[in-house]
Amino acid sequence: PISIALPLEIASGGTFCIRCTVFASNHAVSNRSSKSTHYDSDFRVYRAIVDTGSPYLVFPSSELEIDASNALLSLLVAMSILKDNRNYLWEISDYAPTEEVYGAVKGEINWKRSHYRFRDPRLAISKDAVNSIPSTKNLKQSTGIVGVLDKALTNEATGGGESEPFALLGLIGENNPNADRNRFPAPRPTFFHQACITSENDEEGNEFRVQSFSVDGPNRLLTLSTGSLISDAVPSMQLVDLRIYGDFVDHYAVVVDEVTFDGVLVTAQSLKKFTGTAERPIVAVFDTGLTGGLLIRDFWDVMQRKMTEIN
Repeated sequence: PISIALPLEIASGGTFCIRCTVFASNHAVSNRSSKSTHYDSDFRVYRAIVDTGSPYLVFPSSELEIDASNALLSLLVAMSILKDNRNYLWEISDYAPTEEVYGAVKGEINWKRSHYRFRDPRLAISKDAVNSIPSTKNLKQSTGIVGVLDKALTNEATGGGESEPFALLGLIGENNPNADRNRFPAPRPTFFHQACITSENDEEGNEFRVQSFSVDGPNRLLTLSTGSLISDAVPSMQLVDLRIYGDFVDHYAVVVDEVTFDGVLVTAQSLKKFTGTAERPIVAVFDTGLTGGLLIRDFWDVMQRKMTEIN
C-alpha cells in the first residue's frame, strides 16, 4: 500500500486543517492582458479544516474573503481599479446550486470546477473519476467539483467567520443515492470520489483509490493510504452504515452500548419505555469538524423524560 502524510495545523476552535492550493483557470490567466490588474496571483492557498462529518471539498464565499482581507482592496475592487482574482479560481460546472444545512444554518452552495493541489503531489485529482463527470471530461488540466459557500454558510461552517474564513475538506466517501430528495439535495461528487494516490516511480501514471485515513492529533498528521491503516494489534470498533435508516451520507458512526449522564447509566433498552417505539440503538458519529459532543434534540428530549422520572 502507498501512504502519504500531510501536516496538520491548529484551526478555528481547536480543529485541524491542512493547506490546499487552488489554481486560477485559464480564463484568469488570459485576463492579464486586460486593463484590469489582479491584486492576487494565479493561485490561492487555503487552510482547509479536516472534516469527517461532511463529504465535499468546499471553499468560503469569495465576497466574504474580500470583506475580510483588506478594506482598501475592497474599495479598489468596487471602483474597478483592481479585479478580484478569487472568482477566477472557479469555473462553471454542470451542477446547479443546492440548498444545504451546516449546523443550524441553511444556505446555498454553488458547485464549480477547480484545479487544486495539496502539499504532497501524490494526492491528486483522479483523471479516471473526473472523466465520468460531464463538465470535467476531456479537459487538458484535471479539475474537480468543489463547492463555494454563500456568506451565511461561510460564517457558520468554516469556523473563522469574517476574520479568517477556512475551507472544509470533507472526508466522508459515499453519499446515499436513495435518500429522500424532499429532505436532502441531490448528491454531488465527494472529495474522495475524485481523489487518488499516485506513485512517484510509476511512469504509467496509475491511480489508486484512497481506502483509509487517520487523523493523528498528537502528532499533527493526516495520513491517507491505498490500504488499511488498522493494525490487528490495535483495538478497533465496527462502523455502522446509517444510510439504511435514511441518512444522506455514510457517516462514520458506531453503536454505543451505554453512556452515563450525571451519574445515570443510559442504554438503548433503558430508554425504550420513554420513546414509545421499539428499541432504538444509540449511535455516535465521529466529526472532526467539531470539538465537543452534541446531542440531537430527539435524544435529549428522551433523556429529559428519563431524568424527570428518576428525580
